[in-house]
Amino acid sequence: MKDGRLFLEPEGKLVTVFTLQGDRRYGRPDIYSEDDEIKVSIFPDLVVNLKPVFDSIGS
Repeated sequence: MKDGRLFLEPEGKLVTVFTLQGDRRYGRPDIYSEDDEIKVSIFPDLVVNLKPVFDSIGS
């Protein structure tokens, strides 16, 4: 994930990521489900598996 905003939706088990573009505006969001993984750009080796995240917060 590059510079942007992340919104966690526990009930829908979704993560919505808005990424800041070159023109300093947010582009269309990327949407991830509990079966996905998110790469974190500032830590190249960090990948967040969303399944345990949603399992830990319940719904």
